[in-house]
Amino acid sequence: MEAGKVSIIIPAYNCGKYLAETLDSVRHQTYNEWECIIVDDGSTDNTKDVALAYCSLDKRISYHYQENQGPSVARNTAVYFSNGEFILPVDGDDLIAETYIELAVNYFKHHPETTLVTGKVELFGEKNGPHENPEYDYENAIWCSGLPINSSMYRRSDFDRVGGYNPNMKLHMEDFDFWISLLNKESIVHRIDEVMLYYRINNNSRSSSANAEMADEMYRQIQANHPEIYSDYTSNIIPVFQELHYLRFMYNQTKHSLDGVLSSHAYKIGKTILKPVTWLRYFFNR
Repeated sequence: MEAGKVSIIIPAYNCGKYLAETLDSVRHQTYNEWECIIVDDGSTDNTKDVALAYCSLDKRISYHYQENQGPSVARNTAVYFSNGEFILPVDGDDLIAETYIELAVNYFKHHPETTLVTGKVELFGEKNGPHENPEYDYENAIWCSGLPINSSMYRRSDFDRVGGYNPNMKLHMEDFDFWISLLNKESIVHRIDEVMLYYRINNNSRSSSANAEMADEMYRQIQANHPEIYSDYTSNIIPVFQELHYLRFMYNQTKHSLDGVLSSHAYKIGKTILKPVTWLRYFFNR
């Protein structure tokens, strides 16, 4: 394990269309002590071709293929091949800011008590704009609310301590389950006050395709994976997860719609036209 080195792990499944952009964002980092391990989880598109092309461009990038076993196993495989002190997961269709690794490593070095370094998120693709990811709070986190983004940096030693990503999280939310294993009430999570991850929204993304039934199954699996946390809740906790998931979804949808209205030309023109009326009303009220 090399001190100060960052291992960027990319589980890739049929993301050949976007993988080049992701790898470009990795290669443009202002911090040079990194390696990038791509694990192709049984893709049937051109993921392999794109990955191998970048391996030839940059020796810090490596490619490994496995039969489809799901994102948890792909992440674990990537970490197995890694040599860095720090781990940074990045999905094969997302982008990271060019200063992300530099800022995160510097914070770890000056604040060794830190467990996790994360950042703000911006959506792009079929939806654009800031994504609400509040500051970490353990009491909210155990209900999968306010958990750090998937692309947050942590120590390899902590990965080894908790045993990595749980392979039984086969469908979705393996990052949520991992954070619950990694973090506790004493954990210190630092969020860089800048956009560090650009999260792509498209019809094929795992988050978009995760339907309610799939989410329920993964919530049950999280409950089963962490009995020491949820054993005090005698009733079925799935409705709690469902309600929080729905509220987060509705909040993000409403905020996105409102942001679209406020930034529209029609709203700005109408506001300009009504400005004199607003001023007159204020004057007569006085």
